[in-house]
Amino acid sequence: MWKILTRQSIRLTLLFLLIYMIIFVFVQRRQLEYELEPVHQQFQFSFPVVRCNACITLDQNSNTLTRLGSVFQFIAGQIDYFRIPLEYWEDRLKKAKAAGLDAVELVGSHRGCGISPLTYIYEHQIQVRKTPFMRPVTRWFVHLLPILRPYLQENGGPIFMVQIENEYGYHWICDRKYLKMLYRLIRKFLGDKVVYFTVDMPKVEQLMCGAILPDNVLQTIDFGPCDSSNLIMKCY
Repeated sequence: MWKILTRQSIRLTLLFLLIYMIIFVFVQRRQLEYELEPVHQQFQFSFPVVRCNACITLDQNSNTLTRLGSVFQFIAGQIDYFRIPLEYWEDRLKKAKAAGLDAVELVGSHRGCGISPLTYIYEHQIQVRKTPFMRPVTRWFVHLLPILRPYLQENGGPIFMVQIENEYGYHWICDRKYLKMLYRLIRKFLGDKVVYFTVDMPKVEQLMCGAILPDNVLQTIDFGPCDSSNLIMKCY
């Protein structure tokens, strides 16, 4: 009798442990993935459908930008507007154009115009896909991206490319689900008629880590004046 009870107790204990593990894994997975649909439901936008025959698009077969059926090449430079007084913005843009630039890259910095600048302090190692990190990121994007939407090329505006993360492949974590999460969030607000791209250093492992596959996201590289052009093209 004791042996039977012992066996039954062991079986019940194992069953409870199994149920506990299943529940624990499910809860952790839900927290890890951190679905953003509840946030999206609070912000429903309706934009008119605009035919964009002259829009700049990404040709997947040749991995090049095209416009009106031809390869589109441009020279761009970055301007950190938050480091320049407002009264000098127009002057800097004119100087950039005079220098031969066709486009200007702007960083959507949270430091000067975020919802709560300089309040996100993490005491431990950051887990980017968990709620404590993704919640403020989502709040920032919910605030920023609807402001940018009217200025996309499909609406007659100047924005035709949007970058996802920055040199993410440099980090050893290589969390592809995090990149996809950001991509889905940004795409939710900005739509499909914009060229999304990533930027990584010219190293194979970093390009592999920073890629958003198999989505329609262009991979680009950044490098310094002393880097070997042959090595760069080989990696790319």
